[in-house]
Amino acid sequence: MYEWCYTYSMATKSRPKPESLADVQRWLQQQTANLWPAALGSLNFRRSPCIRPNCPACRSGEKHPSYVLYCRQQGRRFSCTCPRNWFPKSSAG
Repeated sequence: MYEWCYTYSMATKSRPKPESLADVQRWLQQQTANLWPAALGSLNFRRSPCIRPNCPACRSGEKHPSYVLYCRQQGRRFSCTCPRNWFPKSSAG
């Protein structure tokens, strides 16, 4: 039985210089420029109670699902609830 081994070696260029933190930040800003200020915040899924006195979902402890976007503007934190139709039906109940 014969064994055939063949090694192919490509000439390679020198490795690219590692990127600096400033390079990565600049790239991220370019890629997300049209997303600002949303890219500065965080999107969170939460379940919270409503204001209805005898709500079955709240009484059972299930509460109401929603997505909230938390951001900062001029150093102050604010939040806004995102509409359910922005997400697939299975995501927010």
